[in-house]
Amino acid sequence: MRLLPLVAAATAAFLVVACSSPTPPRGVTVVNNFDAKRYLGTWYEIARFDHRFERGLEKSHRNIQPA
Repeated sequence: MRLLPLVAAATAAFLVVACSSPTPPRGVTVVNNFDAKRYLGTWYEIARFDHRFERGLEKSHRNIQPA
């Protein structure tokens, strides 16, 4: 039974390394003058795909604040 946690930890470590990208993918341009403060505040949802976990929700909004 001690083999399962070891295999799970090794798999998780592999996935973290395999999915990380130190540089942007080819063809992607990084925006240098991005101002994150412009996106702070309340954002209201005007359209969405109706996912199973969102059924019945109305007037959805998100309040984005600095971390």
